[in-house]
Amino acid sequence: MLFCFHRDRDTLRRALHAAVAAHRSDHLRELLARQGEARFAGALATLSPRARSDALSMLQPDRRVSVIRHLPHALQTLHRKDGLPTVGATRSEAAPAASQGLHVLGERP
Repeated sequence: MLFCFHRDRDTLRRALHAAVAAHRSDHLRELLARQGEARFAGALATLSPRARSDALSMLQPDRRVSVIRHLPHALQTLHRKDGLPTVGATRSEAAPAASQGLHVLGERP
């Protein structure tokens, strides 16, 4: 077959995109709970970097870390460089990212 469509993954990707665009963190959390971290991360990986960062910022810190762990390695590294805090991280622990010219989500540069 020349074209292979994954309807479930595409539907999840569209639902993620709609929830991010509408700033509906409750919908994101529900999608994560229903689909599981691996499927959620797989669909999240197909979104634009901005939409992916927005979606991750709407998740609770412990859930965010577990979703990031399910992303492809290159995206995991990218989001660590973005200064996404890990579970229990404080502002002082996020400071190394700021010293490298990066900013923590939710803060203005």
